[in-house]
Amino acid sequence: MNKYESLDIETVWDDDIAKPICIAITNNSNVKFKKISTDSLDSYDIIYFLLENCSSTKIYYVHNLTFEIFVFLRYLIELNIKYKIVSANKSVYSAEIWYKKKKIRLRCSFKLTMLSLKKISWIKRSGREGYFSI
Repeated sequence: MNKYESLDIETVWDDDIAKPICIAITNNSNVKFKKISTDSLDSYDIIYFLLENCSSTKIYYVHNLTFEIFVFLRYLIELNIKYKIVSANKSVYSAEIWYKKKKIRLRCSFKLTMLSLKKISWIKRSGREGYFSI
């Protein structure tokens, strides 16, 4: 069982606000994801998907946690969900969310590596074009 997983949220801009439209969470070798229609941008579906599918025994790495945390921070506030953010110099390094007696731990992979996904892909694949080369 992997103790480290990844989490990614895709967004669209709606009235100058980045709103989540899709979320993907790894679970060992599997990927769980949820997407919503643009008609449901203000629903809580994606945040509940995150809360229900993340485990308290793992750490989830998010490539740009500074952006991602502020995408769903409004939902945490609106739903009165307890959270803690560790940040410095306008950058978020980690976050913890408490939900139904579990603690969800998020870490920023970019702050650990200081490499873009494109660069990580090149290193991992020994110079061949990788998954994140867009």
